[in-house]
Amino acid sequence: MSRRNLWSRTLLTALCGCLLFGPSDLVPLSSRAYAQQAEEAKKVTWSMLRKFNYRTGEIDAELKALDKKLVRVPGFIVPLEDSATEATEFLLVPYQGACIHVPPPPPNQIVHVQMAKGKKIKFTMWDPYWIEGTLRIETVESPFGEVSFSLDGIKQEDYKD
Repeated sequence: MSRRNLWSRTLLTALCGCLLFGPSDLVPLSSRAYAQQAEEAKKVTWSMLRKFNYRTGEIDAELKALDKKLVRVPGFIVPLEDSATEATEFLLVPYQGACIHVPPPPPNQIVHVQMAKGKKIKFTMWDPYWIEGTLRIETVESPFGEVSFSLDGIKQEDYKD
């Protein structure tokens, strides 16, 4: 196919899309949203999170580079809502049962997660999950104590290493 035919076909496809959907139905992605969708989430381990010294505020350079970036963190869910099977807000912890009947992990081993736009995730407290979203290094108070990280959650997946 010649370049001219390819251009004509592309233009025709775009025009047909506008006729089918109408201009108000076509919402272009902002450059930031497009970049974030194209960006692959960085896998974060609990040993990486441990490099934040919550007593002194000292942050490892590798961890600091992840602040306000798209990440994937594995862990167990401790709900902050009444439901034991769905949550929009929860704590992500490195081991099963943390914060429930035992002393909570240190603040640098807890991530406070708020799912985007009230999105509910389904979970069990016995299974680990990958939670994806934007990580922020900041102190957050939770019912179980101080937390060193927050995450604006956008996605949940069953844990597979």
